Amino acid sequence: MSTESLIKTNQELKIEELSCLDYLELYSYFIELGTELELPNDDCEIVEMEGCQHKVTIAYWMADERMYFCGSSDSRIMKGIIHQLSLIVSGHYPNEIAESNIFIFDRIGIKSNVSTLRQAGIDKIVETFKEMARNEKSA
Repeated sequence: MSTESLIKTNQELKIEELSCLDYLELYSYFIELGTELELPNDDCEIVEMEGCQHKVTIAYWMADERMYFCGSSDSRIMKGIIHQLSLIVSGHYPNEIAESNIFIFDRIGIKSNVSTLRQAGIDKIVETFKEMARNEKSA
């Protein structure tokens, strides 16, 4: 199985797990998930995202040529979304992350139940992860 397939499978498994939650339960899930995430203290690249409604920080590091992510936000739900995305793509090669189709947030319905600004924030976070992977791939 290719790792692109693993990224897709990771998303599909999480979608199946979350499919029984209504919107408020889903929102609570992401808020709770965000409490588990902290930025690492070791050697990592840190990016402060520009143009977001809330402060968003994304960090990544390399180990055995694979990328690992984490991040933070002053928005509890966005912090949970960052953590979920980190769980899905961490441990994969940069080219696999850069070329992956991230569809989980559309399929579980979280994007359709938040403001337009928050939808744009989710898209920007996904694109930032992929951009970091593209930059690492070309380094």
